Amino acid sequence: MVDLTRDVLYCTLLENVLGEARKPKLTTLKVPLHDSVERRASSVERRASAQKTRSESFAQDSERADFSFLTLKFCICFSSLCAFLKHLLLTFLVRQNERNHFVTRQISDASNLLSRAVALALITRRRLVRSSVEATRMSSTKGKQIETENKKEKEKQ
Repeated sequence: MVDLTRDVLYCTLLENVLGEARKPKLTTLKVPLHDSVERRASSVERRASAQKTRSESFAQDSERADFSFLTLKFCICFSSLCAFLKHLLLTFLVRQNERNHFVTRQISDASNLLSRAVALALITRRRLVRSSVEATRMSSTKGKQIETENKKEKEKQ
């Protein structure tokens, strides 16, 4: 048994034949069908659920790509800021002309830490660029797959 929804005119005609005089409305009828029709209906339902799953995963991939792009922008800004701070510290160190050994050592340590931060930000940036390129490539392939599957389904119908 498969549920089929018919339009208002068909329901009105059916109600008049059965002798039930009610206002015309959409109803669901239980109609026995052949096995092939039932198989087609179930395959259509399976295809629709598979397409829904694919579109949801495509949306999740695009959200991940957006997040990695924002993280990439943050890493670029952070590395630029660290490089600028290192430059300021080194200029201060040169102007200080090593008058105070303790201050010079602290500035040198801060400069080394900023150098490490810049290096880490650049490494993270490279990894994010690779992952965003891969995510873009995968989402474009998934989008193409979804389009081709939609075309195939339309051709079958």
